[in-house]
Amino acid sequence: MKSRLSLIWFGLLLTFALPLDLAAQEAPSQELRTLQARFTVGGIQPDCLQRPASSLPGHGLAPLGGTHPCKPVLAGTEATQLSNELPRHDDNGTYITFDVPGSSSTSVSGINLTGTIAGSYCDAVGCHGFLRRLNGAFTTFDVPGTFDGPYVTAINDAGVITGAYFDENFVSHSFLRSPNGTITTFDAPGAVYGTISWGINLEGATTGFYFDEDFVDHGFVRSRSGDITTFDILGLGTDAYATSLLGTVTGQFNEDHPEVHFHLWRGFIRKVDGTIETFDAVPSPLDPCCTWTTPSSINLFGEIVGTDNDAHGVNHGFLRARDENITILDAPGSGPIGTIAVSINQLGVIAGYYYDVNNVTHGFLWIRH
Repeated sequence: MKSRLSLIWFGLLLTFALPLDLAAQEAPSQELRTLQARFTVGGIQPDCLQRPASSLPGHGLAPLGGTHPCKPVLAGTEATQLSNELPRHDDNGTYITFDVPGSSSTSVSGINLTGTIAGSYCDAVGCHGFLRRLNGAFTTFDVPGTFDGPYVTAINDAGVITGAYFDENFVSHSFLRSPNGTITTFDAPGAVYGTISWGINLEGATTGFYFDEDFVDHGFVRSRSGDITTFDILGLGTDAYATSLLGTVTGQFNEDHPEVHFHLWRGFIRKVDGTIETFDAVPSPLDPCCTWTTPSSINLFGEIVGTDNDAHGVNHGFLRARDENITILDAPGSGPIGTIAVSINQLGVIAGYYYDVNNVTHGFLWIRH
């Protein structure tokens, strides 16, 4: 308990030691880039780990094209691209969009306190991992012969990485990789068709989901010591995506629609004591059918970021404040597929990606005014 409290205070000190006034609309380019320095790599990396669309009816995250997995490691080449500020008044924030130089598509998996963004991109050769530094410099990388098929889903501020890999039967297993390269693998109790670890907090606790013998997904949380607790919302499908330093987990669950033969994907918040709160990002325009809410990240203050599908096939990012107010995020240049909000840091800076009119993905940051 003492160790846990120490880590929490450490996280709080990191947070409040940084200026809270993130960005004004008039901030010049260099200042705005400097103000990004608050940015745990976490959330979703859709290029690298996307479940089949058929198993996720109504999932708010549309899979990217291509067949190459993305394989991040910690070495590579570096290039620089300056940021651009794109103010938007409808959501009270400023967007900064970016692409990895030479890429044909860029997506984001998370952002941390040092201003570093992690993600993946594709080029003519295949798909690769990248880090984008505060100054706009990119480092690109591939795995140079670790275990077969690692798909990185999150990294915390201590440098611990989590994700999944697949065996010869295409069954997924989860892993943790410490900063010194030590790898620990694990499976959730009851897993038959795979375990996927999707989120990790500063303390090293992870969360994710596993598939039973009927291919139904169930949520789990794994403590730093390795104890695993499984849980369900309704038993129809539960996917946990992120956990905060305080142990609050968020994700989505499947629910039968009461009036039509259709399934809803709704958001949930699971407190450390196991109590559950459910929510929808926005009421559906086709109410009472249908809503698809996919929370993907939660910070220490209970702010949640994710994606809502509007029942017309268009994705919109959302920010759910602690008071339950929702801000919709549509990145400038978004096309028919829309915007995917992936990660929020302790100071409320959001990272994600969007699809343009040609269905090409680009990264973005959103900084509130």
